[in-house]
Amino acid sequence: MLLALVAAGMCAREVCGSDASTSTGSAVVELTPGELHKLEQSTWLLEFYAPWCGYCKQLEPIFEDVAAGLAGRGVEVARIDASKYKSAALRFGVQGFPTIMHVHDGDVRTYQGPRTEASMIEFATASWKSASIDLNSPLGGSPFST
Repeated sequence: MLLALVAAGMCAREVCGSDASTSTGSAVVELTPGELHKLEQSTWLLEFYAPWCGYCKQLEPIFEDVAAGLAGRGVEVARIDASKYKSAALRFGVQGFPTIMHVHDGDVRTYQGPRTEASMIEFATASWKSASIDLNSPLGGSPFST
């Protein structure tokens, strides 16, 4: 089971470490479910994370660099604590942590590439193409509604 979680890049509290607080003064916007409507209006790179997840902790400084690299380029960078806001994660079909999604005018695609600053910036700024996916939300309706 542990090997399957590690291979899939997912965390479980007992596997990836203890609770940790998020940093302050971040370039990454911390969203709550009540703010998800903001994602419908523009372009966002969104991370679903859990504060106790080791992989999420490793990604945090890289994601901060991504936010700095995307400043002024028309892509907002945000994250949502999926362990705290489980319904929001469920609406977006999140199955493991961290999960990174690109949201453009309400369309969503999941990032599957390397966890590097350059790769994530390229993903967030590349043309939308046909990579967007339809989310079959278990709750029905738009994943942006609360």
